[in-house]
Amino acid sequence: MIENIDSKDILTFEIEKNAEEEKKIVGTFNKNSTKIELLNPENKYSNLKGTYLNTTKGTFFVDNIEPIQGDIKIRLNCFDLTQKFEGYYDKTKYQFPLSLKEWRNAICTELDVEYDDSDFPNSDYVLQDSPYIDDKAKNKDVIKMIARAGLSWVMFDYNDILKFQWFDDTKSNEIEDWFELKTEDAESEPVNIVVIGRGDVEDNVIYPEIEPDNPKEIRIDDNEILDIDRKSMIIPLYNRAKNFKYTIFSMKTSGRFNAKVGESIEYKDMYLNTHKSYIMSHTLSYSGGDFTRESNWISKFEAVELDETNTNYKFAESIEEKTNRTERLANKLDGMIVDLVEEVGTLNDENSNIIKTINS
Repeated sequence: MIENIDSKDILTFEIEKNAEEEKKIVGTFNKNSTKIELLNPENKYSNLKGTYLNTTKGTFFVDNIEPIQGDIKIRLNCFDLTQKFEGYYDKTKYQFPLSLKEWRNAICTELDVEYDDSDFPNSDYVLQDSPYIDDKAKNKDVIKMIARAGLSWVMFDYNDILKFQWFDDTKSNEIEDWFELKTEDAESEPVNIVVIGRGDVEDNVIYPEIEPDNPKEIRIDDNEILDIDRKSMIIPLYNRAKNFKYTIFSMKTSGRFNAKVGESIEYKDMYLNTHKSYIMSHTLSYSGGDFTRESNWISKFEAVELDETNTNYKFAESIEEKTNRTERLANKLDGMIVDLVEEVGTLNDENSNIIKTINS
């Protein structure tokens, strides 16, 4: 099960895959953890800190080792290959123009990481120049920025392949037997609007053009890529997000060795009512015995309440032209802020620009 570790020394093996972070999904790239408890005869495994372990469920970086009962037992606290993205981003290694997917792939290649080359929203959008990236940004920060521009979260699968993901209705897990379940009775309201904003400033672009009566939104703020062309890039995001809904739940069940975060799940509660949701978090725990048998593993599945934002839609701009438009554009690379106030009329346009640079 774990390369160079005697199977009889493995006491517990727990793998967490979690897409949610602080009630958000879009643009997350979690350092998913693994905990392994081992018998440690003659300090056989005490020198594993800082190494990578190859297992049947992926490769993990040993971040720390804790003694248990002296040195008789130890616990390895590990992370998945997200660890490789902790280094600082080197902008000199990437030559633009690049599409979002080409940029993502180039970073993975530079870090010697395998990736899934599937398309995602805006993946073919070509950046003529690099957007602003802080000098202290890590590779992980840049990957998250690209993922947000493609309404995706980022995760390594059990084969160490990095994927930009969204929820998948085509792969369903039907759970007939569980031994612990908490569930809401009803699904959330389906997403019917996407908002691209700029933080606390009410400078928003929304889609669709006709605002729904009861907006249920996904909002993305302060994304340097989307700021380049918010009006065209918002449409693929909406096409992915529309009608997304889920049921909040937490469940433990036997097996489900190969279930994946993002797949749909269907289950019955104690009253035999059927519920549907998606797996946002999966904790897979080895319970002993033959590790190739699914019955010797326990799965914990969860979907949590995601953050609902509140956009002031009377200040939001749809894809249609509005009569008055106020924008603030920040060019962080050149140290320039442009404030634009524009009145669009039927016969002429009037506008006022205020440009602020470092020396003015």
